[in-house]
Amino acid sequence: MGDATFKTYERIKKIIITHPTDRLPAERELAERLNVSRSVLREAIRILEFEGVLKAIPGSGTYILKNEGLDLKFDFSLNVRFEMSYLTELLQIRRLLEGQAIELAILRNSRADLNKLESLLLELERAMKEKRDFAEIDNQFHDQIFSMAGNNLLWQVHRGLSSSLEIFWVKITRGVELFGIDTLSYHRQIFEGIAEKDIRKAREALDRIIDSDIREAETLKRHEITTVGE
Repeated sequence: MGDATFKTYERIKKIIITHPTDRLPAERELAERLNVSRSVLREAIRILEFEGVLKAIPGSGTYILKNEGLDLKFDFSLNVRFEMSYLTELLQIRRLLEGQAIELAILRNSRADLNKLESLLLELERAMKEKRDFAEIDNQFHDQIFSMAGNNLLWQVHRGLSSSLEIFWVKITRGVELFGIDTLSYHRQIFEGIAEKDIRKAREALDRIIDSDIREAETLKRHEITTVGE
């Protein structure tokens, strides 16, 4: 499904949910309303027909067979600005989101969840000690916390934020090895806090990770400015 078709598909579902009726507007009218070509509109309608949501009857119209229980994509995106003030804002939001995820993870985690989080922690510790690139493992560790929280909307917002942070880190840490290695012990404290159901311990460790990221990023930025000025 192309991007334009997918967006049209999602917008039609929103129309179905928010404007209760037995059929969609005429094809020309709907295409103009959604500002898409009629070919894109037809493709989106075909997919919804396949899913049993719509039924197109030639010469009569497109009828709605199902208008409840439809899943809608949560559209969350951020426009990344490569400025320290923006990075600080991103990290402040991450602090709030992950703090909430930690609390939910403590309430809802299972032994299997904890085993997976511990496995990622051990892998992260090995990578850091062996001075290997650990960015992907670190992402998986924090993703697991959001997964354990069991809140799909919180997870989706986290992924949008995480994608923006990843882009920022790639730019600001280019050529810098082992950015964030000083946070190793704090990751273990987060795990221990969740395992021990100690919210304060886990959140304090998260605060130290965020504060460390901000300090290290600011140091890199100052170094970059100094180097350029020389």
